[in-house]
Amino acid sequence: MDDLSGNQDEDFHLGYGSPCIKAGISYGFDYYDMGCFPAATVGEADWQGRACDFSSIQQGIDAVAALNSRGSVIVMPGSYGQSGGRLVIADRISLIGAGPGLTTINDSVDANSTGAESTISGFTISSAEFGISIGHFSDRNINLTVANNIIRDCAYSGISISGNSSPTLINNTIINNTDCGIRIFDTTSTISPRLRNNIIGGNGLCGIAIDGTVDIDSDYNDVWNNGIQDYCSVSPGSHDLSDNPLFIDPVNHDYHLQYLSPCVDKGDPNSDYSKEPEPNGGRINMGAYGGTAEAETSHRKGDVDGDEDVDLADAIISLQVVSGIQTITPVYKTGDVNGDGRIGLEEAIFVLQKISGLRP
Repeated sequence: MDDLSGNQDEDFHLGYGSPCIKAGISYGFDYYDMGCFPAATVGEADWQGRACDFSSIQQGIDAVAALNSRGSVIVMPGSYGQSGGRLVIADRISLIGAGPGLTTINDSVDANSTGAESTISGFTISSAEFGISIGHFSDRNINLTVANNIIRDCAYSGISISGNSSPTLINNTIINNTDCGIRIFDTTSTISPRLRNNIIGGNGLCGIAIDGTVDIDSDYNDVWNNGIQDYCSVSPGSHDLSDNPLFIDPVNHDYHLQYLSPCVDKGDPNSDYSKEPEPNGGRINMGAYGGTAEAETSHRKGDVDGDEDVDLADAIISLQVVSGIQTITPVYKTGDVNGDGRIGLEEAIFVLQKISGLRP
């Protein structure tokens, strides 16, 4: 889905904040969306203060599904559903939240028999019976895409997959679920889920578990500190990490990455990083905020001005900071060399040693 700021992924669903929603011609009773795919808004008021179409997510999904067309259901900031509830996703729906730190679903998300060619992105799914259940009790391929979500504190697994389903799970943070982070039940031996750029940690049993013999496509994930094992009946991807991701404040559920996180710039090199703020290292971050405007910037020791080069300008800026002189250019904490989160004399010395050849 896109907000019309770019279409690198060739997905032309209208996204959160799109100026094309309710911007078409009025026929006396409502305004139509621009573009070929309809969008329904959920909540009280949208980003322009207009009344939303529906108050519940299920109402929005059902309304767009009834049009027998691809479409978006765009959910405003807030908390929706209740623990023990169930939200049934439909086919060919892009379910889009305002961001995982803003929009929370407290229901279990059911994609067991519907949800093919659909997308779920931009949510926290929290304290539900299960996070997202895909393909159970169905012979269909529920090729759902789950991207940029936090799935935490569910009674069972964060994501559970079965049947003929081959979902894509990319840039999610799956944390502190009672059972497994991702659990795959092999009932057909034909499914091939794809996992990329996820952080999977603190789950009660396993990080990633397979019950059976499934050939999954899994790489560039950080699978760390899960209860029994990080991997149960499955091997790590060749580029996987098993490191503390260094969240900002996990106690209070802030799963942004710290600037020294090992998950910064460690996602799949083929993933789109263009929406990450500069300096972004030319590579996507792992976790729910990777590939978004909320991604942590790259850390390069001594690069105080954020131009991805360490040179005399960085030393001058560091000395200006020490002297209390106002700098002309922004100062980036990612240039910190000793992990104290500040720019000062040590950074100036480091840069001067580096540009003079005294430091590699």
